[in-house]
Amino acid sequence: MYSNWKKKMLRRSYRLLENMPRFVRDPFIRSQLRLSYEAYDDIEIKIAETKEELEQAFAILHDAYLETDLIQREESGIRVTKYHSLPSTVTIIVKKNGEVAGTVSLIMDSPFGLPIDQTTDISSIRANSARVAEVSSLAVKKDSGLRRGRILIPLTTFLHYYAEHIAGVDALVCVVNKSAKLFYEGIMLFESIKADNIDYSFVNAKEICPLVLRVGDEHRDRIEKLYRKKPAEKNLHLYRYGGKQPSCWKMPKYQYRIAGATQITTEKIEHFFKVKTRLFDTFSQKEIDILGHTYVHPYITKLLPKTGEKEILRKNIRYPVNCDAKFASISRPEIVIGKIIEASNNGFAFHSTTALKINDSFIMETEISKGVKVKMQANIIWANEKSNKYGALIQNIPAEWTGFQQYLQDFYYPDISALNAKAIQAKESMFSHRVS
Repeated sequence: MYSNWKKKMLRRSYRLLENMPRFVRDPFIRSQLRLSYEAYDDIEIKIAETKEELEQAFAILHDAYLETDLIQREESGIRVTKYHSLPSTVTIIVKKNGEVAGTVSLIMDSPFGLPIDQTTDISSIRANSARVAEVSSLAVKKDSGLRRGRILIPLTTFLHYYAEHIAGVDALVCVVNKSAKLFYEGIMLFESIKADNIDYSFVNAKEICPLVLRVGDEHRDRIEKLYRKKPAEKNLHLYRYGGKQPSCWKMPKYQYRIAGATQITTEKIEHFFKVKTRLFDTFSQKEIDILGHTYVHPYITKLLPKTGEKEILRKNIRYPVNCDAKFASISRPEIVIGKIIEASNNGFAFHSTTALKINDSFIMETEISKGVKVKMQANIIWANEKSNKYGALIQNIPAEWTGFQQYLQDFYYPDISALNAKAIQAKESMFSHRVS
């Protein structure tokens, strides 16, 4: 924790930097960068998987936000949000000697929207992006011995790699305070967005700055241009793209092209949203209905407050995925390029900057795993023209797609897969008993 005089000096430095033009300020901030390529034997950066890892991360987040007056004290001692109830939200953690010492969350866009929606309209970003995600809930444990400068770059670089290469995110947004804005703009190359509303109830922030970063080749080229002549300890392009992954990274490897990393279990839902906190009690009816349409299966939905509908009309769970696809239609001469962002047993949702219409029929080819391509016929059954998102129903579902869906269920909803396996075993046992 900084002493009062250090805090005053930092505030004065921030004000001085804020008043500089960016062509002066940003190079100065980049000149202060100190990158370390040493192996961290005591540190591990990974996706939070277990209930215990998540609880430690949420506790660190609570304490860090409480110390900086961003939240009021919670009786539970943890900071968990409605976005953490979704399978698409990814919680990344730093573990030091086996204990969680830092965390950051990657919140994928969903029917819940994003925290940034409270401050500004990002509809144009959504329209030009297959998947938007918000960087949120960054915190480092106070007594961990980890300076933010030591861990911040490895942690945010892990997040950036995961977002781009695994989740298929092409636009990152965030809402930060003024002092953090200097780092995000000067080092990470985020750009400011106009704030339409300064009331930001997600945290008790007074001076907020919404930011956006376009992920992909253009960003990579820009980083190379700005950093290529810098020495290694100041070269973020070399650090991010110049070689093998840092030894402290435990980047997940998946058989298929999935986009999330959170396994939804009844244990986690009950613990974080019904026992440890009563967060479900704060959900609006619309949010409860969204969760019902997300989880679908009664084994999960029985844990939710009652939905406003008599029954959930959607029959198949949609899984977050990241599959590039090509679409060929008899009605148009050109090949349409898109990205599948959600998949289900008999359909998928995708993004395309080429305008399409309901009832359009096409042949689609997509790579669901490395070297495994699926070709199938589908037709569009719904369209969201504002965000260039479309939903398609598959005709004559191929076996490869069915295997893909089974993998997705096994990963995202292991409880449901286990339940189905027990039911199959029971039926086989009954049939065997009858035969004998």
